[in-house]
Amino acid sequence: MHHHWVLESVDQRPVQSERDRAPDLEIGEHFTVNGIAGCNRYFGKGNLKQGRFWVSSLGSTEMACGATLDVVEQAVLTTLQQGATLTTDAQGLTLQGEQHTLRYRLEEWK
Repeated sequence: MHHHWVLESVDQRPVQSERDRAPDLEIGEHFTVNGIAGCNRYFGKGNLKQGRFWVSSLGSTEMACGATLDVVEQAVLTTLQQGATLTTDAQGLTLQGEQHTLRYRLEEWK
């Protein structure tokens, strides 16, 4: 909890974004989840059971994204909603979903 994870890659392809609007993930008090999926903010309730992580009551803002960030956004939202195997290592956090693999790195808030 209370870590700031920045999305590095989707399906092993690097994610390019503006520094102050980078897709990210934060897990807070009472397992609340929020972040930026691509260009829209998302929020919901995190769940973790037997190494599987998903977000219930997932909601998001609805701004139009450019084509590149829209692909990232759809991969993030789909993976969070459908659920993924969560693993961590010294370099970061990985969510391995049925359709996509999301790789995040730990980054302190600035």
